Amino acid sequence: MNEGRAKGWRKITVKDLEKEYGNLEEIIPKLVNEGGQTYAAFQLGTTATTISKWLKAHGYIQQITYVKQGNLEAVS
Repeated sequence: MNEGRAKGWRKITVKDLEKEYGNLEEIIPKLVNEGGQTYAAFQLGTTATTISKWLKAHGYIQQITYVKQGNLEAVS
């Protein structure tokens, strides 16, 4: 992943991402879980809207999990 690569004026599409990274199913969910949709978009050089649309189109839903500090078990 590039740290927010400059792509100029051209919008980076899902097809562009697939050509560059291959299987987005392995990349996008991991990046979103690490830092959110904006983080994933920044890393991939696209927009948060593109990431959001991709997630929805592939059946992902947002789930918020709270974890007590010092406790490794998540409570949904």
